[in-house]
Amino acid sequence: MDESSAVRTVDVVSVGIEINNVTHLHKINQRETLQEVIDQLKFNLGLPKGQMYALQFDKRNCYVNESNRHLIKDGDVCHLVYSPEVLVSTILGRLNERWAMAKLLDFVGDASLVQQLELQDGISKLVTILQDDDLLPEVKELAFQVVAELFKQDKVPVEWMKGRLLNRVRIQVSGEFKSSDKTLAACLRISLALLDETGRQADGEQQVILDKIVSHLESGSQEVVEAALALLNKRTASEAIERRSLLRARDLLATRLQAAVWPIDAHFQQQLTVFQSRLTSRLVRKFECPANESDAKVRRRLSTLTATNAPSKDKFAETTLRLLAESMDQGQGNYQPNLLLIDCLTHSVRLQLHQLSDDLLKHQPFLHLCEQLIRLLLENLGLLSKETQMFHPILFCDRAFEEMFCACVRALNKTCKEMRAKGEDVPKILTVHGKKMQMALRETPLIPEKFEEAINKISYNQVWEAWLDENEAQQERAFRQKASFLELREELRPQYEDMVKMQRLRVMTAGCNLRRYASKVHNSLVHRSNKERVVNMKYNANGKSFVIADPEEGTFKIHKSQIKNVLTGHNCPHAKQRGSKISPELALSINLTNADVEFINLSANSAKELDYWSDGIRALMGQSMVSTSYNSELQDLLDMHLKIHFLGMENVEFPDGPAPPVPETPSFTNQLDINAF
Repeated sequence: MDESSAVRTVDVVSVGIEINNVTHLHKINQRETLQEVIDQLKFNLGLPKGQMYALQFDKRNCYVNESNRHLIKDGDVCHLVYSPEVLVSTILGRLNERWAMAKLLDFVGDASLVQQLELQDGISKLVTILQDDDLLPEVKELAFQVVAELFKQDKVPVEWMKGRLLNRVRIQVSGEFKSSDKTLAACLRISLALLDETGRQADGEQQVILDKIVSHLESGSQEVVEAALALLNKRTASEAIERRSLLRARDLLATRLQAAVWPIDAHFQQQLTVFQSRLTSRLVRKFECPANESDAKVRRRLSTLTATNAPSKDKFAETTLRLLAESMDQGQGNYQPNLLLIDCLTHSVRLQLHQLSDDLLKHQPFLHLCEQLIRLLLENLGLLSKETQMFHPILFCDRAFEEMFCACVRALNKTCKEMRAKGEDVPKILTVHGKKMQMALRETPLIPEKFEEAINKISYNQVWEAWLDENEAQQERAFRQKASFLELREELRPQYEDMVKMQRLRVMTAGCNLRRYASKVHNSLVHRSNKERVVNMKYNANGKSFVIADPEEGTFKIHKSQIKNVLTGHNCPHAKQRGSKISPELALSINLTNADVEFINLSANSAKELDYWSDGIRALMGQSMVSTSYNSELQDLLDMHLKIHFLGMENVEFPDGPAPPVPETPSFTNQLDINAF
């Protein structure tokens, strides 16, 4: 009687079973197989035995199976419906109807239904029916969404997408047929899945022109914009795109970014970063390409500078023209400005940068100064790095780099005027401005005006503090790598390990309340109740045993010699049990030998409490403490000791090599003979 009562209180959950919009209260034994549970429900509800039924979660388009049945809790409502096999058979019989396609879209994420869809050859039938000209438009839209979801699950072979069906996808993507945002996003994802490694469609069908894909970036749906951008990135990786189309796509994305109406998740940011690399690759190529006077583009830019300067007689333009002319003259030296420098200076002259400092303009050579400024800007934007690309929304603006260059020139000129800097001081100020650029870009400005505001707002004191913090961190990292520091750390380690161990033992001696779960009994097939109960557990140092006060089993002791092993997390047996409600992150199991039970299954109240008890038990067994809290606390204690130890040694230089050996004890041969007195 006690055993059956124990089973009912733990493994039986009371749920509402809804069938035909009528809810019936039933108890489900989680130890029985799912088929046994369904057969019992059919018997209780008087349903025919030949029909195949299954349980379905309420408000979730998901069937109950053996892997997720533990999610059923007391008071939940489940639907008793036809099994996935019956549902798929019914759907395939009415596949050209909207009801069937809508039902398939609702459950396409369920593994049980997709498995039955594969077994009944439903995926090939779905692909075939999409080629039917008589298919209703609303059914066709739903079908495209289902195929896109199946593509995401790698359930549709690429070779099936050919001929008329592929042409239908192309029509949707090209915008020849107006469809809903979800259908368009689905077709864009299908097109992306059909691209092979070379960026071309697998069967060689006519592709959608890139302008059509760019036009989808105007959509008000984030799902469509993300799918279109991913397809555009894939296509432009292997084929050229017109500059006009690239700039149009940039402007559309800049509008979305500046409006900030959508959250930018990791996937969307990755696609934006890939597209950004397409935009900025021209900047890097221009920076690495020296200008040649025989180049028509260079002559055109120089003529633009001359025409711009003619009416205004701007000092900055005059200086720029003179220096460019001197640098382009092969007889004036080997220095040649790069194309990006000429572009930036041309844009600066168009903006008519008046009243620049004479010291800034007279700094020799001024073009070198501008080129260093451009290099600093490229480095801080991460454009010169070959490994990783950083995402900067500001680069999606028109003439963003040139505008940022002008902002840096104005800020540099302002600093020179305020500090009354001479020509020899400009390189030092340039170094400060490099740090200002870095700090301003951390604020993620969306437009060049915000970048200029940020760089002007940063004071020299802020730059100095940032440098001090970086230098301290760098010196600390270098100091921690010195052999003498590491040797001292290892010498101190044992005493602090003992300190942490004693703290764990004090925690166990004080005891605490833990939740306990029963386990299998030795030499018996009977299971005890798995219902959690609160027990008090403490360590008796004198008796070298753990004392557990259990409200059901009374107080009993476990000698430390009986402990075979200690398990935590997902390795605990009660965390693996079907229908378990235990949080695996807090599970603790003590494996015993020569005892009535094999495991003492517990659950801690917090992660730190779990670490303390697992470390303490391992320490009693002579094992190493391996918890996260142990490593963190040990490092904190060692760091604190060493900081105090080296508190008065800020300017002391420590040797880089290993510490010298301890000298031997000297032998005193000239000792006085006490008997001589």
